[in-house]
Amino acid sequence: MIIELKMPVLGLTMEQATIIEWVKAEGDRVEVDEAVLVVETDKAATDVPSPAAGILGRILAPAGAEIPVGVAIAFLVESEADLAALPAAHMAATAAPAAGPAPALAPPPLAEPKNGDGHRPAPRERIFASPRARLKASALGVDLATVAYRGDRIVEADVLRAAATAGPVGGVRLTPLAVRLAAELGIDLADIEGAPGVRIKAADLLAAASRAEASARTAAVAPTPDLGYGTGEIRPLNRVRRITAERMTYNWQTAPQVTYTSRVDMTKAIALRAELKDIAEARGTRLSYDAMFVRAVATALLEFPQVNAKWAEGEGIRLSTEAHVGVAVDLTDGLIVPVIRNAHVRSLLDISAELGRLVTAAREGKLGPDDYKGGTFTISNLGSFGIEAFTPIVNLPEAAILGIGAIVPTATYGDDGNLVRRDLATLSLTADHRSVDGGPAARFLNRVVKLMEAPILLIERGL
Repeated sequence: MIIELKMPVLGLTMEQATIIEWVKAEGDRVEVDEAVLVVETDKAATDVPSPAAGILGRILAPAGAEIPVGVAIAFLVESEADLAALPAAHMAATAAPAAGPAPALAPPPLAEPKNGDGHRPAPRERIFASPRARLKASALGVDLATVAYRGDRIVEADVLRAAATAGPVGGVRLTPLAVRLAAELGIDLADIEGAPGVRIKAADLLAAASRAEASARTAAVAPTPDLGYGTGEIRPLNRVRRITAERMTYNWQTAPQVTYTSRVDMTKAIALRAELKDIAEARGTRLSYDAMFVRAVATALLEFPQVNAKWAEGEGIRLSTEAHVGVAVDLTDGLIVPVIRNAHVRSLLDISAELGRLVTAAREGKLGPDDYKGGTFTISNLGSFGIEAFTPIVNLPEAAILGIGAIVPTATYGDDGNLVRRDLATLSLTADHRSVDGGPAARFLNRVVKLMEAPILLIERGL
């Protein structure tokens, strides 16, 4: 028996992944669910398990290759006889490319963009495309209305294929890899010169970039006026930083976002955390304020479904009956948002233990694909950095995100008119105004405040 090992889908927004290393070599025996290779997605480095027991017969894509999902990257066989029986033609037809967006397997025919009547849509009709496809189309100057695609929306690979097929100007054509490199090197396709009918390859672009770099170094030797900007290192973007930048830009430019702020009295929450310290440690966890906010947010989300929602492009607003709360984790070169699933039915210390596991795994690059997908709401806490208030950006397609500031000792007037110390923090709720209006957003934020100011409500389900 011969089994194709394909690049799996490891996240809702994943379109391709980079192979970091092969854990197994050709000829090694593997068991079911045993790690065969490690890939890097837009979220984290992830092990890819074997779908069956057998022998890793042939590796089709080397380490460093960026492969679209669904493309064959290796063959698994049951025996040496199966390995010898692999047809050479089949091997050549299914081998994944070392780089580039085009799938290596023979794909189904491309579908022209069409409406319900089977015709190309009018120029202003809604076009369904992934966020990365829209960003890439903008960078390459590709009109999405002209892009052929398969599936229910245009993805980045379709845009790259369209750019490679059409060529920039004058009939000049580029290979798909050349198009990708042009985008990564910041080369305007309209500036690429070539003979009509001759395909410009990646090597041509690399050579042009090398010449431009050499020219820039030569020019830098000449005296230039001091404009006061100084000099510094240019650090290339790694995959996590690049995807973070792309997603943040898309989120900010796509949704009309409004931020609502309120102060929360954390005095009782601090006291409760201190009381539960020994109990939490006995259960092998450390109760954090983030865990308390996750519990409060999960309760409020079920009471205000408008906030516990996602914008479904072309369909409407999808309300969720479950609270899956993501918590932003700061990494060296970007952000990642692991998700605490079903936070609305978990106890406070259970949430604390799960949050501790996710944060550790995120910083060690060991999150699994199920650890960061399916979120319905996100919280981001910068209080530990001393930041008192900020305006977080909504993690689309979610409807809102809660920013948590530092706890600041503050003198306030008590009920008797005397000054008393209170530990206050500023909460900032940013909402996608397409999904959530000001009233529901304000009522949700007020509910979170009341839950945190009466934290005994957080342990109604026990510890």
